[in-house]
Amino acid sequence: CDNIGMLCGLGSKVFQNNPLLCEQFWTDWEDYSNGSNSSFPVCKLLDAAHKMSMAAYEAHTANRINAEFLVQAVKPFFQLLSTTCHTSELVETITATLPPGLLCQVLLCCRPPPSSSGQYDDDTFKRSRIMLLTAIGRLAQFGNSKTSLDQLRASLEGSHPDSNVLQGPRVLSRLIYDEAEDALEPVLTIMAHLLDGAPREWA
Repeated sequence: CDNIGMLCGLGSKVFQNNPLLCEQFWTDWEDYSNGSNSSFPVCKLLDAAHKMSMAAYEAHTANRINAEFLVQAVKPFFQLLSTTCHTSELVETITATLPPGLLCQVLLCCRPPPSSSGQYDDDTFKRSRIMLLTAIGRLAQFGNSKTSLDQLRASLEGSHPDSNVLQGPRVLSRLIYDEAEDALEPVLTIMAHLLDGAPREWA
């Protein structure tokens, strides 16, 4: 987990949503996904980060790991993924492939624990959740089309999107209420982009 996280962090600093680098990456990813024998180290890294995040999500859903471990496990995937997406079409496509409820659960797990609980390594968890929230905010920033933002908003509705009560605004408002000042900026970034063109129920 630590090695993948370190490498994804380095990779994210390289890509930075650069169109040329991102286009080349997704061309390589298509070849990699089709079973090419060529070596695509960054593709293998994103694939490994994706598998780690999906395994952690399943484990958290089954109550086998806590919120801190989930945040630590999914952070590398979103950190690298968010910097390789340079168009709203990419953000829309990728968001549609995420398991229902993943983003909603991840954001809920980013809520800081009570200071007296002693449940988390505060410094490590603080850094991880800020980086994760920043990555999700970057996806919202580059997913700046109506269809892409609609897809992101839908992904915050948990695993039961047909509920009469919208979960997305409630999740984000809980983060605003609970979040410490130094982590408030990425939460506000997510909200600012997702509120752009949002239906009245989101306002």
